[in-house]
Amino acid sequence: MTPSARVEQYLHHYAVTGSTDRAQWLSRHCRRYQHVVCVPLFDETEAIFHSLAQVSDADKALVIAVINTPEDASTAAAARTRALHHHLVCNHPQLAQSSDTTLVNFGDTGLNVLVIDRCTDPLPARQGVGLARKLGNDVALALWHKDRVRSEWFYQTDGDATLPAHYFLAPEQFGDAVAMHLNFEHVGSPTTSLSQRLYDLKLDYYVAGLQHATSPYAHYSLGSALAIKADAYASVRGYPRRAAGEDFYLLNKLRKLGRIGFDASRTIRLEERLSTRVPFGTGPAVQTFATQRHPLDTRAFYAPACFDALKLWLDFIAASAQRDGGAAAPCARTRWDDHQDRPLYAAATQAADTLDLFEWLDDTLTHYPKTQWLPQLQNGMDGLKTLRFIHALRDSGLGNVTAPVAQDWLTAFQQKHTTPMRFRSHALVS
Repeated sequence: MTPSARVEQYLHHYAVTGSTDRAQWLSRHCRRYQHVVCVPLFDETEAIFHSLAQVSDADKALVIAVINTPEDASTAAAARTRALHHHLVCNHPQLAQSSDTTLVNFGDTGLNVLVIDRCTDPLPARQGVGLARKLGNDVALALWHKDRVRSEWFYQTDGDATLPAHYFLAPEQFGDAVAMHLNFEHVGSPTTSLSQRLYDLKLDYYVAGLQHATSPYAHYSLGSALAIKADAYASVRGYPRRAAGEDFYLLNKLRKLGRIGFDASRTIRLEERLSTRVPFGTGPAVQTFATQRHPLDTRAFYAPACFDALKLWLDFIAASAQRDGGAAAPCARTRWDDHQDRPLYAAATQAADTLDLFEWLDDTLTHYPKTQWLPQLQNGMDGLKTLRFIHALRDSGLGNVTAPVAQDWLTAFQQKHTTPMRFRSHALVS
């Protein structure tokens, strides 16, 4: 199927209802844009638009802002969100307006903002930000398909972001990636700084741990710092409708199509703040650290041995993909038992048993031709299954460690390895 056909299929069968109608309406009123940026806004200010207005080529960009309120939002948060929507559509020059969609010109740089109202008609609580992101990107995809947006890369950010002046990447910087993750840093208030630094350490430490284990899924997953290729977005059927973790699940699917790139040359600054607006993610994690009396002593980081055991398992399945096939070949569990003298064998065995990974490995090697073994195994041992494997390792007795232990491990890792990631946290916790 051609990229164009995939996009048409997605828009016809999987896009949020009304997305193509909004794009059709907008196509009659808007100019042609070079870039598109999608941003969901719940209980935010208009600060992100001031930041976008300062970006190079702002006059060539369309911002699709989905002003949304989940059904379970507090009365105060819902009121603030409605006030933001009213301010955007009433205090900036309107270029076009329909029932729930308004195109405005923001500031004096020519930045156009498509304001979509999903606060008057709230989003289902369990779909929240995922549905908001999906709606914005589905409209972007329909506009791109109509050639109203030239770039095939859809930028993703959030209301708490301050963007670098050269936010938009040149086409050659994407290479063969299906998605790009830009560098990021949290900045802000003294009340959250230690908690936020600990969470940043947790992010960096986990990605470095996956790199140590040679996992193909060693990438960040922050929806505020992404760019996604249009046809890849359509191929994986867009953002999942989830109240949190939508960026992780989308990138998990995209990684099965191709590479998740990382651009260290430009940094998105994210506001430090405590938040309970989503059930898990940055805000709640920072809140958890903030409630600890002695956060540096809190065992909130996977033990380094978890990543060593993961590496043992990933090396084993990679070797399994290189073995000779045939009905007489020994089963995965028999081959695995050859590792009994290896450190962490028992913990890895318990984790694999917990997730039925030996059966999965045998089924994969049985039902696919040998040329497909390695990609099928890598797709099967994806980011979600890897996370579950690490949780099983932790629960098998490997446990968690404190921030200083994680910091020391990350420092040693950086000294031994060259990585495109710009790990910062190892220097932030004293």
